[in-house]
Amino acid sequence: MCSDFRTRHSIDPRSDWKAVVKKLVLEQLAGRVQDQSITLALPSLRYADWVDRLWLLAVEHDNRKGTFAPKSGLGNSVQRKIGTFLKLFRGDHSQSWQQVAVYAGEVILASGVTVDVLMAEHGPDAGLFAAHELHTKAAIPWIVDFRDPVLQPVNRNIRFLIRFFLKRKMHSARMLVNVTKAWSEWDRIDFDKESVCITNGFDPDEFKNEVSRSPLSVLKIGAYGNISLPGDLRLLFEGLSEWEKQRGKLAWEFHYFGKMTSQFLLLAKEFRVEDHFYIHESVGREELFSKLQEVDVLVLFSLNTAANSDPYLTRGYLPGKVFELMGLQKPFLVIPGDGGELDELALKSKLGFVTGSKEDLVSRLEFFDSLKRKKGIVPQYDASFVNLFTRENIARLMAAQLNNVEEQ
Repeated sequence: MCSDFRTRHSIDPRSDWKAVVKKLVLEQLAGRVQDQSITLALPSLRYADWVDRLWLLAVEHDNRKGTFAPKSGLGNSVQRKIGTFLKLFRGDHSQSWQQVAVYAGEVILASGVTVDVLMAEHGPDAGLFAAHELHTKAAIPWIVDFRDPVLQPVNRNIRFLIRFFLKRKMHSARMLVNVTKAWSEWDRIDFDKESVCITNGFDPDEFKNEVSRSPLSVLKIGAYGNISLPGDLRLLFEGLSEWEKQRGKLAWEFHYFGKMTSQFLLLAKEFRVEDHFYIHESVGREELFSKLQEVDVLVLFSLNTAANSDPYLTRGYLPGKVFELMGLQKPFLVIPGDGGELDELALKSKLGFVTGSKEDLVSRLEFFDSLKRKKGIVPQYDASFVNLFTRENIARLMAAQLNNVEEQ
């Protein structure tokens, strides 16, 4: 079950909303009980309670994108901050979806479907709250799949309070899941609960891999998407600038696909390498992966752990993009290297190269440029290791954990 942002806040809580939800759920279930997977996209109430209403009045909601933006004005700012704090104990901006989700779960159970395990994804948000309530009502075992360090985004001064609250909320959960070994260990420490690591992965069917179609005389370097956590963009440009100075006018191009156009262009001009830069608008995944076939080497910006004191981030993190790079089977440069699991995964795959300094980066660029000019870059990687992270194999790991919960 998920929140359909297209119909978010569409049902009047004073109406007979349960009749609407029941009809919707039964229609979506009709004739599909034998399907391996059914996604129920559910609407939500206009508001859940006075706290939710307080917060909603202080934000602008974009129904098309499913996003929220703060309204201007000091009064709205104060109101939003109060609402945001109180909603930490009620669920996130999908709070008004919780009641709908819980009732939809009751409809599913009443229809005769046997539910063996509940899995709450992300937290502290509506999914966790809804799963906890369904567990309480129907005594169904449940687990929590965080996917992120749940306390990291919270202000450090109130982490102890949120930790205490979530620990009580998740007391009956059988197990916690997270995507890195470090975060799983933090979950075990914070919540005194069994925690396992199941990483993200990639779907091989998304990628049609082939050797770069660009001329042998031109090394094409590329990057795409946003940077999830603070990395070190300047290190990339310092390396490119130094390489250009050492070798004179080189035949190389840098292609960027994404929404950070202004940042890349400003740095390219600052380091006087803008003549080599090509900026592309954001495109769909299929078109993006097709265009990336023309790129020889990709750049992956890691969390700069040396400049970060947050305990939840001192061992780095695994951006989902690293698994896409495995699927693309392209060599990639980790900048600046996190000294943690990302470096380990990149090196073991034999696709990734950690570049922690300007000198490392220049040396690696020189190597790839020489290789490209001689015969083109044909990636040599550890296929058996890379294949561990296909979605099929990752799903098997999750299925094994769910089976263990069911059998307990």
